[in-house]
Amino acid sequence: MENNNSRLASILAYLTIIGWVIAYFIRDKEDAGVRQHLNQAIVAAIGEIIGGILVAIPIIGIIGMIVQIAAWVLAIWGLIRAIKGNNDPLPYIGGISIVK
Repeated sequence: MENNNSRLASILAYLTIIGWVIAYFIRDKEDAGVRQHLNQAIVAAIGEIIGGILVAIPIIGIIGMIVQIAAWVLAIWGLIRAIKGNNDPLPYIGGISIVK
């Protein structure tokens, strides 16, 4: 990460969907680290949503809970990395690219 704006955008991406949208618009479009955090944060959020949907289905609900917990753990892990300025990809979701 090159500057404080990049660090702020990386941190905001993990906090809420609104924070993610703000981070998307204030980011330096050339900063690969911020792009990495934006991708990881949105994939974790999608995982939380999918897990929430699966929880509502009987029998499959336990899988939904596992998906939600895993998404939460990855989001918190990503947030900690963003605070520290670490741009290394997270396991499992670090290679998924939604934001270009």
